[in-house]
Amino acid sequence: MKKTLFTLFSLLCLCRIRRKPAALISILILWFYITLIGFRYSAMRAGIMATMYFLSILLNRENDTLNALGLAALLLCLPNPYAACS
Repeated sequence: MKKTLFTLFSLLCLCRIRRKPAALISILILWFYITLIGFRYSAMRAGIMATMYFLSILLNRENDTLNALGLAALLLCLPNPYAACS
């Protein structure tokens, strides 16, 4: 999923769509796909981390992988504390 998403982002940029709208389109397609496959924990973790990456593009910030992973773990464990084991 990760390679496909970043390939989509790259293709959008090659089609002369600016980086910020391409990032927003990628976020929307990402969450549509996660909804389509049924909100699996692994897909949601990857989706949260990819969303953090694209938000860093939208907000002109540097992306930090460990912080994105920590946020994904926190958001997944809020409704179900045992989600970290899945």
